[in-house]
Amino acid sequence: MATNTMPSLRERMTLNAEEAEAVYEKITNPENKVICPRCGNELAYFPVGNSIRIECATPNCIVSGLRGI
Repeated sequence: MATNTMPSLRERMTLNAEEAEAVYEKITNPENKVICPRCGNELAYFPVGNSIRIECATPNCIVSGLRGI
């Protein structure tokens, strides 16, 4: 039986200080190219209504967001 090696969403959302800084940079400056500190790919910015979703272009890497009211 194969084991599932894909990180859970909780693991993908747990950020160290460097990763949190990169996400913050993308949230505050969405037009800037921000590099993912985990894999070196670019972070993408997705506005969703009053919320923001930040995702690494690499599948199963960083996922974060900010929810508005």
